[in-house]
Amino acid sequence: MHATKATKIFDAGEWRRSGLNMPPSLFGMSLIAMHAYALGIMMGPLEQEFGWSRSEISAGPLVTSIAALLMAPFAGRVLDRIGPRKVALFGVPFYAIALALLSTAGPSLLSWLLLYVVLAVAMMWIYPTVWTKAIAERFENNRGLALAIALSGTGVAGAVVPLIGSRLIVEFGWRGAYIGLALIAFFVVFPLVYFFFARDEPPKKVEEPAQVIKSAVKLPSEVYSPKFIRLAIAALIYSIGATGLGINAVPILMQEGFTLLAAAEIV
Repeated sequence: MHATKATKIFDAGEWRRSGLNMPPSLFGMSLIAMHAYALGIMMGPLEQEFGWSRSEISAGPLVTSIAALLMAPFAGRVLDRIGPRKVALFGVPFYAIALALLSTAGPSLLSWLLLYVVLAVAMMWIYPTVWTKAIAERFENNRGLALAIALSGTGVAGAVVPLIGSRLIVEFGWRGAYIGLALIAFFVVFPLVYFFFARDEPPKKVEEPAQVIKSAVKLPSEVYSPKFIRLAIAALIYSIGATGLGINAVPILMQEGFTLLAAAEIV
């Protein structure tokens, strides 16, 4: 009785079969937040070198968000067609290159915004759907736990990127810091993706009855429901608040007299 209940809570078989997908998914998710947490520590040097205001610098992530919104449906179709592994193998190096290219920005603000458009295109190939699709296909009993672990990758980025990035700035300047973060992103995540991510075939699913398939076709209509709209608005407000806090926390602390390294450690 107790053994059966424990098996339902934690399915060891699923983890033995598909657990190797978790490290690349965790660190792949961390890439998504890397540029945002890096921007917080880059703001001071960018303001000093180019005289851009904080709002002008923050326009970069806004461009990325808008471009990502427009391109997401196309990226989703590609993901369904070729699968998460091929998308990630292309996306991780593309993202690393786009992140490194931010080091070439200036003196025109337009160059900064255009580089963020490139970053937005790159992000389409490492978006959460890439990592969650692989997990959802391979986990059933422990799908929620596996997804929670993978999605915590953004928290890993929040804890690590400001610390590493601030030290890179001290040693190599903001341009060298962007290149350094890009190299770390590639050499940490790409080997994990290449050797472990989605190499195993997902378990075959039992075919669903015709009536279930018909009802699934109508599922997109839920997008227009009041509940979904309220959830979407709440998610948008939270995203704006969290992103704004993450980007501006370090500059605010530095205005209060903290050094770059101390501010990064606090954040």
